Amino acid sequence: MKTVVEVIVLELKNYSESSLWVCFFSKENGVQNGIIKGGKKKRTKPSILGFYNFTIYRQSESGLQTVVDLERTIPLDEIYCSPQKVLIAFFMSDSYKSILVNCGTDSTFFDFIKTQVLKLKQVDKTGPFPVVFLAELISYLGYPPLNPSGSVESFDPLNGVFNPNSPSLQTIHEKVVVEEIHFIFNEQERVLLNPKKVFDALINYAIQHVPGYNRNKSIEVIKDVLYG
Repeated sequence: MKTVVEVIVLELKNYSESSLWVCFFSKENGVQNGIIKGGKKKRTKPSILGFYNFTIYRQSESGLQTVVDLERTIPLDEIYCSPQKVLIAFFMSDSYKSILVNCGTDSTFFDFIKTQVLKLKQVDKTGPFPVVFLAELISYLGYPPLNPSGSVESFDPLNGVFNPNSPSLQTIHEKVVVEEIHFIFNEQERVLLNPKKVFDALINYAIQHVPGYNRNKSIEVIKDVLYG
């Protein structure tokens, strides 16, 4: 029996001369792996963070799925034609993969990812995007830093708080950077003067406080290419 499922592609690898191994996320079954039969030769080829309807043969909740056909549901040419956006897409995909094991089949997370990908599609200036994306992801998952009642003077990514009473060795005291971190988490638009420092702080924070989040290889590429 064949089933059609809307999915988000998170990872792709060569499997054979004609087929592809794929890691994908769906509302129905969360993260799964599968083999796209003849994937290298199909007219529609899968791409990272792409949205597709997968036709799956004998779908199950676990085990390796057999994908016999696919159809793109959202065109994302604006992403795949931009080297910077492709790089960000890989970073987003790596971020999602690292935490999805703790999210099960949360259908709202599927919608959240779709919103983030469409934002990447439409954005003109890519530099601030990874920083804003990380802050929104951390907040969506319910792990934002504690906000101070007054002005921000410092930020401690280890303890997850602004203006810590007992600062750790990781505490950031550079006021401009601290203010930009605070603005990002409070959904206020602002030109980032220190995107690399803010990005470093948010990566460090995510590793400390978001279950499953890890330092993936795309992080260093983002820092070198976008913020180098």
